Amino acid sequence: VSETVFAVGNGFLGLRGNPDEGRDSAQHGTFVNGFHETWQIEHAEDAFGLARDGQTIVNAPDSKTIRIYVDDEPLRLQVADLEDYDRSIDFREGILRRSVNWRTPSGKMVQINSTRMVSMEEKHLVVYTYEVVLPEDSAPVVISSQLLNRQDGEDEYHLASQAGGEFDPRKAEAFSHRVLEPRLRRSEGEHQILGYRCANSGMTIAVATDHQLITDNDYDLRTFIDDDSAKSVYHVHAKPGRVIRLVKMASYHTSVGTPVRELGYRCSRTLRRAREAGVEALEQYQRDWFEDFWARSDVEVEGAPETQQ
Repeated sequence: VSETVFAVGNGFLGLRGNPDEGRDSAQHGTFVNGFHETWQIEHAEDAFGLARDGQTIVNAPDSKTIRIYVDDEPLRLQVADLEDYDRSIDFREGILRRSVNWRTPSGKMVQINSTRMVSMEEKHLVVYTYEVVLPEDSAPVVISSQLLNRQDGEDEYHLASQAGGEFDPRKAEAFSHRVLEPRLRRSEGEHQILGYRCANSGMTIAVATDHQLITDNDYDLRTFIDDDSAKSVYHVHAKPGRVIRLVKMASYHTSVGTPVRELGYRCSRTLRRAREAGVEALEQYQRDWFEDFWARSDVEVEGAPETQQ
């Protein structure tokens, strides 16, 4: 229920409200309107007019995951010692915000503030921010920003969804074949791209991520990429009160047959424009869009939905 309530989307691209850290989710979901795989429908008897091909929307590569480790201890919401937790969406701006005060097993306090926005102005664009500070302590902090093909691999641990054990008659059967065939992987510093072609439908998709780490702390960056995942891993020597701010942008482009490499170029152009504009400008464009939307709607301003918590 929580992952549905806190979902964000713009009609082209939709993200379920999974926790930033990825783990302990009920059902991961990243969906692009119209991006699907086809499969043959088997009938007990053949007859004129029976449908031959089924279509199923594909779980697109997931760019939401940003994991944090303090003193090599991972933040897992189900078992963590949380002194404060708040998550909300303000429907006047379309931005999902979360704040967490986490006390690590060694007793260190960690403050985390994050945002997630699917742009209404740039339909191919998602913007994430992830801000960390240790008010009173020093510690080694690792932030692992990931892009994962969950359709075929679930995640790098190859773990099935926690919600998978419940029978749901509305759900279609799982595919018996690999759906997303790797066609592109490229890593250039803090910019990474994965591209795929659907095995049967022939539809293509490219997803690119771009990162900026802003901090006065010393850090180094390591990147990893394979067919089903790409990671930018920041190793930060955090000092008391010094903020670590990660800005992550992701771009999704799909087609009914355009080569994946061309879609990768489109992703890169989208991210270049977004990086030049900056997060503050992109969030202001978002607020302006929603202000115009509510002004043109039939809903009175006083009755417009505001915040869901």
